[in-house]
Amino acid sequence: MLKSLLYSALYINLGLLLGRVAGFLRDVLIASNYGASAEADVVVLVLSVPDFLVNVLVGGGLAAALVPSFSEHAATKRVLWFQSALIVGIAFSLLAVILLLKLELVVSVLAPGFSPSQVQVAELLLSIIIWLVPLTAVTGVMGAYLHAHNRFFVASLGTLVINLFIIAGFACAGDELEYLYLVMVFALLGGVARLVMQFAAGVRISGAPQTTLKHWYVSSDLITRYVQVAGAGCLLLSYPMILRAAASMLGSGQVAQLTYAQRLIDLPLLLAVTFVATVLFPRMAAAYFSDFRMFERLTVWGMRVTIFSSALVVVV
Repeated sequence: MLKSLLYSALYINLGLLLGRVAGFLRDVLIASNYGASAEADVVVLVLSVPDFLVNVLVGGGLAAALVPSFSEHAATKRVLWFQSALIVGIAFSLLAVILLLKLELVVSVLAPGFSPSQVQVAELLLSIIIWLVPLTAVTGVMGAYLHAHNRFFVASLGTLVINLFIIAGFACAGDELEYLYLVMVFALLGGVARLVMQFAAGVRISGAPQTTLKHWYVSSDLITRYVQVAGAGCLLLSYPMILRAAASMLGSGQVAQLTYAQRLIDLPLLLAVTFVATVLFPRMAAAYFSDFRMFERLTVWGMRVTIFSSALVVVV
């Protein structure tokens, strides 16, 4: 068990490290092209909106709901895979349409200090990249399916894929503001590539999803688990956007500077803390139904490792 956990942690950390390195390179390109300026504020805000929405509305909530269900209903997991992906895709596509119709309101809430010219550019770019939201949400279903089968590495490469495509977009757009739409298009292409990659990895486990609606496996219990975790996540994950909204009223370049500073926190947090929950959760879900004593042991040791690694990061 310990050896398996160590290998899983290594795979996840490798994927997260590659993704975060690419993320740093992306931010270096933004900083070198636009510095801490009004244009940089728009770019970092627009790129953060899809991540914010998905992290709050999908994030850990989707995994918390689906991973135990995939473990509990092994015989029908491919049907649940299809049905959950279908529901999530439709729901978040509708959300994207609603946001598209209310872009001015979205920008005014997320960046109340933006000038009219900044708002205009932000609305244009958001009208493109907002479609990354349903793509990422459906990819979250694929990731939960992979985690339920202890296939962590491919799922952990998602951030790397997106950031590489965004970097390619910046390479094509250069520092010309009117070509920033290319960055948004490349981000969408990255979302498609990430979805295809994780879908292919899921198919290799036990075949393609079973496309049937004769019996509904998305239960009320599953939805309740999702709402509970997503609701708690809203409280924890909203603060970066609240900070950006406040920073937008402090002058040009403040949103960009805040974002650059937050990047220095994200990397140690992911590498030293987040991976523990990612590795343990599928095993805890399986043990809950088959060996409750093992479930209790995993819970206790997971808390110990999390506290210990968190303390080390704080000290450093």
